[in-house]
Amino acid sequence: MSTKQTLREHLKQQRMALSGAQLANAGDACLRQLLALPAFSNAQKVGAYLDFRGEMSTQAVIAHLLANQQQVFLPVISKERLVYARHQNAADLAKNRYGILEPVASAARCDTGNRLGMGGGYYDKTLGSMQKKPLLIGLAHSFQELPSLIADPWDVPLNGIATERELILV
Repeated sequence: MSTKQTLREHLKQQRMALSGAQLANAGDACLRQLLALPAFSNAQKVGAYLDFRGEMSTQAVIAHLLANQQQVFLPVISKERLVYARHQNAADLAKNRYGILEPVASAARCDTGNRLGMGGGYYDKTLGSMQKKPLLIGLAHSFQELPSLIADPWDVPLNGIATERELILV
């Protein structure tokens, strides 16, 4: 098993050990960190994801965006890439081929902006092909912070990360 895959499995076990209340509280705290970022509060359009298997909860973030009339776009897998579709309410969601309402964010990250995804390469393929790069702020639990990550040439770095404890801009 590769080092990245070992890290993914270890962090997945930690995420899966979190209770529903812990996940909700972490998501609320992460939203408070994002609100300190003017680019988040002032954005007209925001790309997000729906959390899965203990990832940082995005429920509070998405609810806040929708309540403030900000457009929310969620990723949909299409031919091994992601396309973003506008999300307005829970009725517009369906499970994809993995049984997930939508793909996930990052398994781990470090302060240099590198992220460890779930291994499918969907985000890197999609973001790497964009002509105009958006501001990329990842969401993760604070325990997912690692001292460093070895980036592969195709990895697309983040501009920042929001956890339940802090907002770090790279």
